[in-house]
Amino acid sequence: AMMLTWLWYRLDSSPSAAERLRAELEAVLAGRTPEPADLDRLSWMRMVIDEAIRLDQPGVLQPREALEDDELAGYAVPAGTRVVIGAYATNRHPEFWDRPDEFVPERFEDPNVVARPPYALFRFGEPAPRRCLGYHFALTELPVVLATLAPEFRPSTASANAPATRFTVAVDLPDGLPMRLERV
Repeated sequence: AMMLTWLWYRLDSSPSAAERLRAELEAVLAGRTPEPADLDRLSWMRMVIDEAIRLDQPGVLQPREALEDDELAGYAVPAGTRVVIGAYATNRHPEFWDRPDEFVPERFEDPNVVARPPYALFRFGEPAPRRCLGYHFALTELPVVLATLAPEFRPSTASANAPATRFTVAVDLPDGLPMRLERV
């Protein structure tokens, strides 16, 4: 639910991305409800989702435990030490991402993805067997809901101000994110 909220917010802040999404959905679905086989054909939608996840995934801290003695950036990390990966910072690190704070779905086109280091993006605790239990559900639910609603509705934020966020182990919206869905 939180990821869908951020996804609608990002589409509202990028009308060209939203329009391209609606055009792709019309070309592929022609007004019908999406079926599982359709989702692989919606490449722009996948890029929009991946970029929204990169910027706004709810889980921003990824705790891990060192299985053996190691060294990290010159610091000794004994076995059993708990290390916390800052997914929010990594997903926006300028060494890995050009214009890291901007919503740019094109950065997930195939050549760009191949050129990126494998640990430049943490989605739902990836990469690891310890990723979020809701990983597969989220990556199924997000495209189905988006493909169903985006052709008929345009999101708009109820406020001109950026949403207030609070960081704990997750990004929280303490005041919510009031939005309107207007028929297209």
